[in-house]
Amino acid sequence: MPTNQHHHSDYRNKEQQLPAMRRLISALVTFIVAALTTATTFTLVPRIAHAAPHNQTGHQNAANTPCHAVTVNTSLPNGSPAPLAATLCTPPGATKAAMLVHGLSYDQYYWDLPGHGQRYSTRAALNRAGYATLNISRLGTGKSAHPASPMVNADSQALTMHQAIQALRNGSLGQHFDHVALVGHSYGSILGYIEAGRYHDVDAFVATGAAHQIQLINGIVGILLPSHPAMQDRKFHDYHLDPGYLTTNPGARRVLYNTKTADPSVLAEDEKLKSTYSVTDFPSFLPELLLNSASHSINIPVFTVLGKDDAVMCGIPPLGTDCSSAAAVKTHERPFFGPHATLDTALIPNTGHDLALQQSAPESNAQIADWLNRTMPPGPHGAASNSNTPPIVEHVDGGAGTGRH
Repeated sequence: MPTNQHHHSDYRNKEQQLPAMRRLISALVTFIVAALTTATTFTLVPRIAHAAPHNQTGHQNAANTPCHAVTVNTSLPNGSPAPLAATLCTPPGATKAAMLVHGLSYDQYYWDLPGHGQRYSTRAALNRAGYATLNISRLGTGKSAHPASPMVNADSQALTMHQAIQALRNGSLGQHFDHVALVGHSYGSILGYIEAGRYHDVDAFVATGAAHQIQLINGIVGILLPSHPAMQDRKFHDYHLDPGYLTTNPGARRVLYNTKTADPSVLAEDEKLKSTYSVTDFPSFLPELLLNSASHSINIPVFTVLGKDDAVMCGIPPLGTDCSSAAAVKTHERPFFGPHATLDTALIPNTGHDLALQQSAPESNAQIADWLNRTMPPGPHGAASNSNTPPIVEHVDGGAGTGRH
């Protein structure tokens, strides 16, 4: 057991590394800006484990769905153990599951915000639709493993996600699920492009808050620059993180919302619960956005959901995605996926980047649940659609040439 003196010495050593970390962040920003400048000169031409035991589709009462904290035993590319903290919620009789993957500087709470009932709970919406949910804290976030920060990148994230999906399928959660969907947000969706395209282990993919051309300038100015080493934040003092783990400055998260329509108490709770990310997380996803090698291998149903006021994703291509309509999003995104993929799109009005935390969350969650019900392969207890009213958001179904797989 290390002594207190050792802890203080270790902390001083980490403090001495901070100037180098600031230089690294500056160099990283320079690299990203250079990549952005290069990207604007081209038209990107897309090509045509195990877990702790738990308790055990159609409509369900989410309040009666049993939920259990589980530890999914995953490993890094070098074989080192990297356990992921997660919450598994399983409606009785569920044979289909959705794994929820949050974005940068978040953890599980993004999908199930405490203290606000079920308004801001994608988890509860999917449980009501009859789906089991595995809500993970990604590598380097929440109570999951925090290896040395350079080990936390898109490749290791996608690998640990793959192992978590295998845990859903192979019964090591206490029950195996016949069909599994991947539901991502922001960086979690970009990781979903990599995971689904590389490992081919999910039946459907919901990408929220993400597209293949992003507003890098807003991402850099709004998120990366107003960040600081998490070891300087009292919230993370007991984590003993190295200086490569970052968290956002107070107030920086406002760029993720349409603040005109957001509930101020949600922004305050988000600030209170914020998590960490690695300095290597940010640049490691750029190759996928620039080359799209994994996305081109995705040949399953895909549902892209964006907020119409998303300052991180929406813009004028190639500096962002055309969010003028759901049809425009579909036109932009379809060529990035494989020839046998189907693509549906939804554009949620009066909504920023954090769809699950805006007041429109019930609408976007209903769209996701309804799409999964119409898209996932039938099972012994196939879920019935919970959408008894016309959609209240703009929604484009797969058209000619994008028949369902």
